[in-house]
Amino acid sequence: MNTFNYKHVSIMVGVFVIATVMGLWSWNTLAALFDGPHAQYKHVLAATFMVLVMKWMFTNHIAHRKPFSRKHNETSDH
Repeated sequence: MNTFNYKHVSIMVGVFVIATVMGLWSWNTLAALFDGPHAQYKHVLAATFMVLVMKWMFTNHIAHRKPFSRKHNETSDH
């Protein structure tokens, strides 16, 4: 049975926050080394959501697609 569990939600939010803060820190460290532009936290959030949306666009539709013909390993009774 699936029940709503605040523990799982809080762990996922914590992992998301830690991952985005680490991404911001690593980007700004590399930007300082190579004279690149520094990012703000809102830029990391936007990039993260953009990656998640693109992942959903490219994987969700492929997983639920129905085949148009028989599988190649099936044999017919002709």
